[in-house]
Amino acid sequence: MAMATKHSPLLRILILLSLVAVTMADDDDDSVIPSNFSRGYFPEGFIFGSSTSSYQIEGEALKDGRGPSVWDIFTHETPERILDGSNGDVADDFYNIFRQDIKRMKQMNLDAFRFSISWSRIVPSGRVWEGVNEQGIDFYNNVINEIIANEQNGTIGITLFTFWYEPISNKTEDMEASQTALDFMFGLFMQPITNAFDENGTAIGPKAYSPWFYIYPKGIRYLLNYTKVTYNNPVIYVTENGVDEYNNRSQTPKEAANDPFRIKEYNVNVKGYFAWSFLDNFEWNIGYTARFGLHYVDYNHSCTRYPKHSAKWFCRFLNNSGSDPGSDPCPLLPYNGSADLPQKLGDTNGGALLLNSS
Repeated sequence: MAMATKHSPLLRILILLSLVAVTMADDDDDSVIPSNFSRGYFPEGFIFGSSTSSYQIEGEALKDGRGPSVWDIFTHETPERILDGSNGDVADDFYNIFRQDIKRMKQMNLDAFRFSISWSRIVPSGRVWEGVNEQGIDFYNNVINEIIANEQNGTIGITLFTFWYEPISNKTEDMEASQTALDFMFGLFMQPITNAFDENGTAIGPKAYSPWFYIYPKGIRYLLNYTKVTYNNPVIYVTENGVDEYNNRSQTPKEAANDPFRIKEYNVNVKGYFAWSFLDNFEWNIGYTARFGLHYVDYNHSCTRYPKHSAKWFCRFLNNSGSDPGSDPCPLLPYNGSADLPQKLGDTNGGALLLNSS
């Protein structure tokens, strides 16, 4: 279950769309971003948020009554199947630092936070009739209460993952193949409720770190248009959109915070956009070797969070101050679980970020 925290009385379809949606290049160039580009370019009521996923960030995997999930078993029994042999036992320690993380979201002026629930924390055995874990329910209630306290409400929906598949040529068989792939990955779920190269073998965009990842922002536009035309113009929330980089362990947090490739980034019924991810996290079978986050997480020092340049850019964007670094209403500081954050930037009460580097 995914929760997009913004008020709505309706059950909405939350469609996860990938930045690397696979497309063929075209000639138009809309890569120039106005210096005053901000949320003011978007219609009133458009929601901007950030996303996370339970196992990838929570930690405390073996405590407070949580049962093992398939990923707990997979990472512990076959660590050789994870690129760096790691697991989500600790991850980002969101289980203990969620209050500070949610206050940072408020500081950045995010409208919403999309998170997921670890069902093995709620139903440890996988069988409801064998009992639920009250500690797990208390944890998610506390997360939701903290979100509400920071002026965000919620709605529950479904998140679908898909790429945009473009044929490598105009041959009938290639066009049919791309449509079949899209229907299998997207239409199979959407109807009832891959290739990253052109035909000459040229990559359609720069490669990210993950082996399946190519960066091509126009792809998401094509996918949105396809969704509008094919599925009767549904309400769309882009609940994950991001790109990863190699976790260079020789870099300092300051060096790792420099991520300009994230910053340089039709009338569809899109109501919200959620950046993936708020934090660097455990990235499934490639472990901690990849970093997707707006915040760099120092796993060796109390999971301290350092805002990357992209987090500061997003904060300025959300505060209608444009992309000019000289105009900075967002003096974001590093933080971890050892001290509280002020709800608003500039507040002094509780604002000292005493970082425990033990």
